[in-house]
Amino acid sequence: KNIIRKLKKDCVYASVDNQEEPILISRVYDGILYELVHEGKRYMLCYGNWYQINNDFYSNIRDKVNNAPLSELELPDCGENMHEGTYNEIAALSSVNFVLLDKKDYLVPRYGTSRIEPCDIITQNKELIHIKKNDSSSKLSHLFAQGLVSAKFLNGDLGFRNYINGLVNESFGENFITEEDSNEDFEIVFAIIDKKEGTLVDNLPFFSMVNLAQILEQLKSMDYKYSLIKINVTKQEQLSLF
Repeated sequence: KNIIRKLKKDCVYASVDNQEEPILISRVYDGILYELVHEGKRYMLCYGNWYQINNDFYSNIRDKVNNAPLSELELPDCGENMHEGTYNEIAALSSVNFVLLDKKDYLVPRYGTSRIEPCDIITQNKELIHIKKNDSSSKLSHLFAQGLVSAKFLNGDLGFRNYINGLVNESFGENFITEEDSNEDFEIVFAIIDKKEGTLVDNLPFFSMVNLAQILEQLKSMDYKYSLIKINVTKQEQLSLF
C-alpha cells in the first residue's frame, strides 16, 4: 500500500530550456500500463484506472493480429543494446534489394513543417518496412501510425511517390514507382524488434494489439498488402554481414 501511495503522489515533470519551472506531465501511477489475468478474467491498468477486458473482445483482437500474414523477408537479428538507427543501417546493407530511408523525411507541401517518413527500409519488391522495438506501447503506436500515414500519402500524393523515387533512383531506377502503380503493388511491413520468446501476438500489449488490428483493417480497405515480422535480439553486439 505504501508503494501505491507513493506512485500516486510522485509526479513526472519535463524540463524546458526557456522556462524556469518544469512542466507537470502526470502522476507516476497514471503513466503505468499493466495487464494481468485473475481468476480467469483479464484486467488492465491504464491512465490510473483499472478496466476489465471482455474475453470475447480480447480473443477477437488477438485472432485478427494472429491471422495477419507473416512477411517472407529475411532481416538480421538486432544486437541486445543496439540503437534502432544503427540496426536499420545494418539491415539495409544486408540485401542489395534494400534501400535505407530512415530519417529521410518528406516535407509535406501546404502543411508548414510537417514531415512524413516513407519507411525505414524499402525493397525492390515495393515493400515498405517500418521498424520499432517492442519496449513501450507509445513506440508501437508510433510505428503503426507511421505505416498508415505513409500508406495514405503513397495512395494520394504524387509528390510523395516522386520523392521516394528520388531517394532510390540509383538503386532501383528513376521510375521505380509510377502513376500507374496501384495500392495492391505495395506491401506495408511492420517489423518489431522483440527480445522476448514466443510470437508477436504473445508479446504485444493489449492496447497495441487493438491499435494494430484497426490499422490493418484500414490498410486492407485501401487494398494494400500488409505483413508482420518479428526481429529477434541477440547478445552479440556487433553483427557482421560477411
